[in-house]
Amino acid sequence: MSLTNQIRDDVKTAMKSRDDVRRNILRVVLGDVETQESRTGKALEDEQVHKVIRKIIAGNEEALEARPDDKLVKENEVLNAYLPQLLSQDKILEALKPIEGDLKAMQGGQAIGRAIGFLKSEGLAADGKDVTAVVKGIQG
Repeated sequence: MSLTNQIRDDVKTAMKSRDDVRRNILRVVLGDVETQESRTGKALEDEQVHKVIRKIIAGNEEALEARPDDKLVKENEVLNAYLPQLLSQDKILEALKPIEGDLKAMQGGQAIGRAIGFLKSEGLAADGKDVTAVVKGIQG
């Protein structure tokens, strides 16, 4: 089941359980997804839906910096559950072992791009800053 379909099902569940915060924030996600789908003319892949969710979380974080709001905190908790868990730097280093030699031979940006591409091809998610730190550590 695609992430978009999962979110649609979760909206229905939230409606039945009268969880207004979950229902409303998931409707926002679906609205943004449907807007992008109408622009491109095709369904979004799960990774693209993750980007939509991250953008909404970033907006909530920005609003939280200006003023604390329990509703926004709850929304971010709901949204974070739909994102893949990010690898720690130790796990990134472990995952990059097969291409460590390649990374040592490359320049900074090229090596970081190769590392991120490799992690994605393995279906792993990591913060770009953590990948950069690990690659710099590998390169010495």
